[in-house]
Amino acid sequence: MAQTNDHEMVSIYPFSDEEVDQLMDHSNECVLMWATRDGWPVGVTHAFVWRDGKVWLTFGSHRHRAEAIRRDPRVSVVVSSAGYPRRSSKGMPSGSITMKGRGEFFDDDHTKHWFYRASAVRDFPTRDP
Repeated sequence: MAQTNDHEMVSIYPFSDEEVDQLMDHSNECVLMWATRDGWPVGVTHAFVWRDGKVWLTFGSHRHRAEAIRRDPRVSVVVSSAGYPRRSSKGMPSGSITMKGRGEFFDDDHTKHWFYRASAVRDFPTRDP
């Protein structure tokens, strides 16, 4: 990992692909951010599933964020190592990852089946859903 004394330049601290997967697979929450109708940024903490290099989460279609993301699909997601479970390995990557992209909505049975199963296993790893 790169070293510097300028702590304002954080983009020079890249995670390897393996570290990204470790952080994303083990952190329990993310912050989803979007813009309101008048352009203000806002964010909400969510549980999420990391799959195929994408952040998957769920919320009701009646939420204001759903309308806002349909209007302007540009979103940002932050995942932090502060979201690791309490007894996580000390060797896990430390820090946070910020991603930007375009939000998409899926309401098909195939997506619901794998997502809800993956979400249950993530939240309750010792139980068989």
